[in-house]
Amino acid sequence: MWGSAIILMLFLAGGLIGYFGVIDYAVIPDGLSFAVLGAMIFLIGMSLGLDRNIGRTLRGIRWDILIYPIATVAGTLVFAAIASLFLPRLGLAESLAVDSAMGYYSLASVLIVDVRSAVDPSGAVALGTVALMANILRELITLVGAPLIVRYFGRRSLVSCGGVTAIDVTLPVIRRYAGEDMVPLAVVSGILLEIAVPLMVVTFASM
Repeated sequence: MWGSAIILMLFLAGGLIGYFGVIDYAVIPDGLSFAVLGAMIFLIGMSLGLDRNIGRTLRGIRWDILIYPIATVAGTLVFAAIASLFLPRLGLAESLAVDSAMGYYSLASVLIVDVRSAVDPSGAVALGTVALMANILRELITLVGAPLIVRYFGRRSLVSCGGVTAIDVTLPVIRRYAGEDMVPLAVVSGILLEIAVPLMVVTFASM
């Protein structure tokens, strides 16, 4: 919860600094966003490699568990497509790019700005901002609304709501409100979505 709040405060601080011209954007080195993106992808791979329990976790699950991350992706993209009908300033591709992040706000915002700059330079930063806010909100809803989500939609729905964050930030609330037996599902779903998110975001953002 506090991690999300800190990210949100940093984002707001950056917005205020930019708005009031405290720091000139020209002093930011070219290619910085790509460097940050590369560092994040490296750390993702490193974190998976350092997890000594990942092999045991994967060996101990049934393959039919894969249906849940697939359903998470399908449901998210369907609702993103529906939402684009009511958001005329966001096209279908933009809406899919934003929501295909599955809660991975830090990576998605950088990816969208970097890729979208080649297609729509003027709207790239705005779309990256939308992606950041939308996916932070997804994480916050999972953290704050966990008891209600489990009560009205079932235990597995909490894992889907968490998206990528089911492997880390929202895992404690999944364990608490959905039960210990949902942890393997959350870990597997989070890992697979973490791998799929960059591919989906880049694909939709480049359309």
